[in-house]
Amino acid sequence: MPSHIRNWSKINKSYVQRGTLYFSLDFLDNWDQELRKMNLGKVGRPFEYPEQFIWFLAVFHYVFHIPYRQSQGAIRGLAKYIPKLKDPHFTQIRRRIMELDLNALLPDVDPNEDVVIAVDSSGLKVANRGDWIRKQWKVRKGWLKIHISTTAGRVHILAVEVTTEKVHDRRQFKSLVASSCKKRNVLKAFADGAYGSADCFDELDKRGIEPGIRMRMNAVPKFRGHRMLRSKCVRERDRLGGQDAWSKANCYGDRWAVESAFGSFKNIFGEYVTAKTFWNMSKEVKIKFGILNMLLAVPRFIEWKHT
Repeated sequence: MPSHIRNWSKINKSYVQRGTLYFSLDFLDNWDQELRKMNLGKVGRPFEYPEQFIWFLAVFHYVFHIPYRQSQGAIRGLAKYIPKLKDPHFTQIRRRIMELDLNALLPDVDPNEDVVIAVDSSGLKVANRGDWIRKQWKVRKGWLKIHISTTAGRVHILAVEVTTEKVHDRRQFKSLVASSCKKRNVLKAFADGAYGSADCFDELDKRGIEPGIRMRMNAVPKFRGHRMLRSKCVRERDRLGGQDAWSKANCYGDRWAVESAFGSFKNIFGEYVTAKTFWNMSKEVKIKFGILNMLLAVPRFIEWKHT
């Protein structure tokens, strides 16, 4: 959307409302009700803290970069003014955050809604320290590769995969599309030239999804085997007169949603992870994207919490 027709009053209001989620204590209103629901039929020790409270602690930890021990102290200080609030141990905070159900964050999503998705990847540093040492002694620590699928238009992250830097983008395409199809009815998929391989087109053809993949300049329609969908897209590009004409005819600019998601993620959480092992790094990234989904859904998320 051109900047001169943006509703900046509405945009500014939504950003201000995002800030209200950082210190929202609405979980206190449904504390007992949510605990009863969580402990219904549970075997073993019952839960002491509801899921919404754990999400509050996750925002506290990942957005403000407050360690778990200090998070326990902050809740202890807050409990002086709220008798109902009990401070959990920092080990319990970490364990519960690592066990969060990311798919249950926005339960009001309609799985039958028709959407167009955008797929892409980006990189994150495995730590935000030691840059001088790595430069001085030529030490290479590598980086994480984040693969995501988002809805075009109003951004909502549907799928997240975390790999090492050695994994090519197209290797995660099938998994991202499959996860997106479980949550929404996908009609079309946008992606750049890194996903122009035959196996990516085969996955879209199998699921009946229209491809919006911008082919490389040297891509030719003649291709071995039965990959007719890929050949068709290359011929369409040539018939329209090149990549620019194809991009305009297929609304390829809607792929901005996935770039916007990465930009928002790095702006809020930084371009690095704090975990040490790969499993914890992967979990940290997915929780952060869950928090980002919550922020992007404002004010719809606020409305859901009060219903």
